[in-house]
Amino acid sequence: MRRSHRFMALAGTATLALAACTPSGSGSPAASTAGSAGESAAESAAPSYEPASVKLQLQWLDQSQFSGYYAAEAQGYYKEVGLTVEFLPGGGTISPQEVGSQPNGPEFTIAWVPKVLQAREAGSDLVQIAQMAQRAPTLSVSWKNANITKPEDFKGKKVGVPGLNSMLHVMFQKWLLDNKVPLNQVTMIEAPFPQMNDMLKGGTIDAAVAIEPFRARIVSGNTGYRVADYVTDIQDNVLAAFWMAKADWAKANPQVVKAYREAYDEGLDWCVKNPEEAKQLQVKYLGFPSPVIPSYSSAINAKDLEIFEQAGRQVGMLRQPVDVSKLVWK
Repeated sequence: MRRSHRFMALAGTATLALAACTPSGSGSPAASTAGSAGESAAESAAPSYEPASVKLQLQWLDQSQFSGYYAAEAQGYYKEVGLTVEFLPGGGTISPQEVGSQPNGPEFTIAWVPKVLQAREAGSDLVQIAQMAQRAPTLSVSWKNANITKPEDFKGKKVGVPGLNSMLHVMFQKWLLDNKVPLNQVTMIEAPFPQMNDMLKGGTIDAAVAIEPFRARIVSGNTGYRVADYVTDIQDNVLAAFWMAKADWAKANPQVVKAYREAYDEGLDWCVKNPEEAKQLQVKYLGFPSPVIPSYSSAINAKDLEIFEQAGRQVGMLRQPVDVSKLVWK
């Protein structure tokens, strides 16, 4: 099944947030069969995992979209499949796709889709193991006094984006071009999610593209207002970021990849069934819960990547076509 995420554009303040996980299609552990005979059958059918220690390079600092990972750790799902997982914080100057491409880099990496396409174009062998969100909750928001209500109003404005060539940045540029707004008439400024609200208030930027729970805090605090669901204006069900692994490593360790996906899906399933506990997990890592409860899906196919390959060439991020079929691990 698919899990949905909302992408929005807001004026004055923009935030993109992922709240307690809402997975679809994630399997839950096989229920024990009553009776010794049933239990023996279940045990013999259960997969056997070899112990393994892996590292996961996050793209950002703690955010609600990581609830599935944290739930898998807190509920012991990683342990159940023999994994010891070390989370490496992201944010700042860390480039996950570059870190993950290194010979001695982490086993798993989370990265924006466009940035991975750039890495592949440059010769990286990263392949996609799974996606984080089938539809990401991204919005554009505007400063309350910026008078931005439609695409052409962004002309001459300064827009904060969480990273140049990030998914939010590339898709926002595509949205502008699709609405006949020249990119050279809009100034893009890198703005970390936690700083967007203050940058809007201070006039450093006129608008921003953001993720929950930052968007909600900007709007609820009356710093800015929602402008557009710009990603879904382009295409519904657009993924945001995905897990990557080096192709050679994934080929040599298919059972570890399978185990990690299984534990992650269990974590998402727990979030859905225990929404209040999931929010408390967010409080632990974020300091506050997100008001939005998005849905997630780890399933992926090459078609999901085509929109980004097309957008990358449209906005000039990619210099040549990239075969997305080679990006999906099989």
